[in-house]
Amino acid sequence: MKKKMYYNMKIKTILRCFSSVIRLMKRAKKVKLDMIYSNITNAQKKITFMTDIKNKKYHPDVKELNEYLVEKGNELQYTEELHKSLKRKVYDLSKQYIHKLMTELDTGGNIRLEEGSKDDKWYLSCIDLLKSRFHPEEMIDYNIKDIEIKRIIRIHNRFLKNKFEDRLESLVDMSNNNYKKAVEYLFYGMDPKAPQEIFRIIEEGYRGANESQNIGLCPYPPLVNTILAADLPRITSHLNNNKLKDKYKQSEYLSQKLKEDIKLTPPGYFLICKVLILKGKYDSMNPYFDLDSSPTENYYKNPINSSLYTSETSIFRLKEGDAKHKLWFILDGALVQPEFLVEFDYVHDS
Repeated sequence: MKKKMYYNMKIKTILRCFSSVIRLMKRAKKVKLDMIYSNITNAQKKITFMTDIKNKKYHPDVKELNEYLVEKGNELQYTEELHKSLKRKVYDLSKQYIHKLMTELDTGGNIRLEEGSKDDKWYLSCIDLLKSRFHPEEMIDYNIKDIEIKRIIRIHNRFLKNKFEDRLESLVDMSNNNYKKAVEYLFYGMDPKAPQEIFRIIEEGYRGANESQNIGLCPYPPLVNTILAADLPRITSHLNNNKLKDKYKQSEYLSQKLKEDIKLTPPGYFLICKVLILKGKYDSMNPYFDLDSSPTENYYKNPINSSLYTSETSIFRLKEGDAKHKLWFILDGALVQPEFLVEFDYVHDS
């Protein structure tokens, strides 16, 4: 009873904090819009003053003022979109915090999420790993120069850990530390067609092959070794969103903002997973994968014939012309343990 009261109090505190943030955002939006409307009104007055109605002659500065009005109109629309985007992020974040607490309560602590800080060695190790797997020179086309790590959450899931360790013990001699050479840390990115799947995996692990195929997902856990490969499908899907294209196609300013301004792009997430690559094999039948497409799309374009790989536990493909990017299909899902959830944004060139 006391434990339930404790969690209920924490949830109420979270709701109060996020409600305060929403109110402050609304106030900031009003201040910004009032300033824009004031600028528009002043510009319109200047145009009226400069126009000689009787002779139908226009002051040469009128053209510049009309262009200024168009710019301010675009800024109005951008401010509205920015507010909607940030409000959506706040609501999503509040739901995640509450769900995290409820899961911890319902499972008696068997599933627990620990938010890291710079005082934690594991947090610093994750940062080093992420820096080594981020290649800014490949993000130039997206105006991205760096990655900003918002949070790293350590996943304590006793059920998935036991499942991984049981499978590990059946395949390797645990008394011989050489097996650790076959352990890799790979990324699972958000699937644009199933963005919530990444959060389900934290609690329940990867689906079985048949279940995944029935709902249109890749039948084998698809993992990659670089941040670009993990997140590019999400970026591409966001930029190719037809609703956004239709909304912004009339304005070059807003189209450019959509591509350049990270505030309009939802935050990214991916899992850092511990994987046993014990019997991995190169997919010689379909050796390459497309970075712009999700792993699920890559799989269904060129499915794996699992009957050809009876002794292997994983199959990998490469990016054509750049072998540092690898896409792994783990045939045995028990050999994958999600250990960390990373939330991040990108830093754009100004």
